[in-house]
Amino acid sequence: TGSLLLKSGGLNFVSGETLDIALIEISGGHADFGSGRIYVGKNGSTEFRVVGDTASISMHVLNLQPWTVTDPTFRFVLNETGVSTIQVASFMNLPMATVIVDGSAYSGGATNFVLIDSDNLSTLGDTNKFSTTGFAEKGLVASVVQDQANGKDWLELVLEETPYGSWIRGFGLSGTDLDKTANPDGDAYS
Repeated sequence: TGSLLLKSGGLNFVSGETLDIALIEISGGHADFGSGRIYVGKNGSTEFRVVGDTASISMHVLNLQPWTVTDPTFRFVLNETGVSTIQVASFMNLPMATVIVDGSAYSGGATNFVLIDSDNLSTLGDTNKFSTTGFAEKGLVASVVQDQANGKDWLELVLEETPYGSWIRGFGLSGTDLDKTANPDGDAYS
């Protein structure tokens, strides 16, 4: 139970930690989770939330195997320009991870954001537990992709522009002006 909110400053753990706090939210500052293994949601539900792109977050090992954790959720909430990356210095296992990406505040276009980067993505996550929201109305198709290729080993958000997105950007619209229910040219078609 409880919450850990980091908006600025620093948070440093000495070694690996079991994080059984209901909410861990990092929106600024530097969070260093030490040199050991991190177990998010070991004995219950834990949401690890990264908000915006100003925080620095580092871990040594992120271990989300069925025998190590029960219910970890990683929620990435983009600000207007993106979201911070969780840097994992060694390996990560993602089988139990639920990943939610919220692009409601994002005002950019097609691009990629590395959500979690490691030296070794040892075990892939279940893509049925990955979801995105807040991109379609901006003319973007969002997907969460895992890549075990040497030199990558990351979990990445891929944003691709739809024909609608290209059309609205052609009119110079951006941010909240991209709402698909808007009628920017007055022709009764979105």
